[in-house]
Amino acid sequence: MHDHSDLEIQDDEEINNLNDIGNNQSTHQRSNLEDKYRTRSGRRVIRTQRWLESREQSRTYSGRNRNRTAMSSITKEQCKELKDDSSSEHLIMSAIIGDVMYLHQAMQQPDKEEFVKAMVREIETHERRKHWKIVPMKEVPKNDKVLDSVWAMRRKRKIGTGEISKYKARLNAHGGQQEMGINYWETYAPVVMWTTIRLIITMATIQGWPSRQLNFVLAYPQAEVDIDIYMKLPKGFKIPNSQGKEKHCLKLLKNIYGLKQAGRVWNTHLHKGLIKLKYSQSKRDPCLYYRMDTLLAIYINDCILIAKTNKLIKDAIREISENFEITDEGEVDEYLGVKVERLKDNRIK
Repeated sequence: MHDHSDLEIQDDEEINNLNDIGNNQSTHQRSNLEDKYRTRSGRRVIRTQRWLESREQSRTYSGRNRNRTAMSSITKEQCKELKDDSSSEHLIMSAIIGDVMYLHQAMQQPDKEEFVKAMVREIETHERRKHWKIVPMKEVPKNDKVLDSVWAMRRKRKIGTGEISKYKARLNAHGGQQEMGINYWETYAPVVMWTTIRLIITMATIQGWPSRQLNFVLAYPQAEVDIDIYMKLPKGFKIPNSQGKEKHCLKLLKNIYGLKQAGRVWNTHLHKGLIKLKYSQSKRDPCLYYRMDTLLAIYINDCILIAKTNKLIKDAIREISENFEITDEGEVDEYLGVKVERLKDNRIK
């Protein structure tokens, strides 16, 4: 399936074994539905009556759950009629479990091969950028916990058409297993306000300034970890120079997704880099930066850049790319799940 000298993906049987693990976990959780609820981080929440009422209200107003309710009324005969229509089949699967899932769920999908390819790309990127190093378990300090590694899978779709644009497989550390004051402290990190986003898009439209959307590639691991953290080997892969999860683990060198402090560590790293490039931080919105006639609005790893001239845009992209790994996504047309349309008479929608 994959020919790479430094990386070996497990065979289908080993991958499929993960399905059983996930199903067993689901069975265990179902047995506790009456009194407890387990969050994605592993934390258990006592199900009080008020909690149940709040959750039911959330379901009522949730678009995704409305889709699930609607799809539950589709008969087996109707599903068979739609079977040959691949787009309809994906709509059904999306409505049933959504496009965001765990590894064992992704391996049960008709397009699981695309998720496997995404997993390979993710591991290759971590290996190439040296985001971790393999260490024997015996070298882990006695009081340090080795965190689980967790796969988060997702289909990304184009706004409007619903067409799948990308398959993502993100390897996360299990932040739910971290302990306050031991392997993390502060966790807060700001994000740009929607008021700011609307303001700068409006400014660019009125003034006729060019705009660009930038993406910080695999943003969090561009920053170094703030403390020694160890993580188990990722499921589904045989990492070179390791003898399995019982004898080896990963010592993180970079700020892996899933850590409780990951957002804060990345935000601090990004702030220092932009200050180094002579940008000033807004006193009204900590995620708005400016330098003369150039403005940057940043939501974690998605950035809107506007400037008075195309030359300023090019200069800003060049300088930022010398300090961070970014991609130029072109003129702003989709941002944080919102479609931006340019209409006649210099109007936007």
